[in-house]
Amino acid sequence: MAKLITGIDIGAERLKMAVCSDQGVVQVAVEEVPESLVRDGRVTSFEAMAEVVRTAARKNKINTKDCALALHSRDVFTRRITVPAMTVEELSLNLPFEFRDYIADDKGKYNFDYAVLGMKRDAAGEPVEMDILAAAVPSETIEAYTAMLRRAGFRLKSAAPD
Repeated sequence: MAKLITGIDIGAERLKMAVCSDQGVVQVAVEEVPESLVRDGRVTSFEAMAEVVRTAARKNKINTKDCALALHSRDVFTRRITVPAMTVEELSLNLPFEFRDYIADDKGKYNFDYAVLGMKRDAAGEPVEMDILAAAVPSETIEAYTAMLRRAGFRLKSAAPD
């Protein structure tokens, strides 16, 4: 049996849920979000939103508990950067410094991640430069969404900028 995951996107007017497998989308649900529960892209009450998500899942018979969340752009710093070719460990150490102009707090209060968009190679085929999409999210944001989704009956496995 294919591994399933529920994608969740919380918008100002609608909650979108999609159950996906390795082969594609299996089920889709769209439900209205009560007025003022999301303002300027941010959830105003995580407790109330947990109930909206739980109710939508039950109504649409969505039983896949592992989920991936689309984070609103107001919750995430994103940068497209070019860096010298480096290992995963080196990139993990250097990534926080790429956000120094955006983050005044302690770097330990953020979750960092990246996606390699491309690799520039020299004539011998050795990696020289990496084209990276980098993201930084406050840890408290991830913790708040994790707790909200847990109350709604889901397990947050992944979060990415919308």
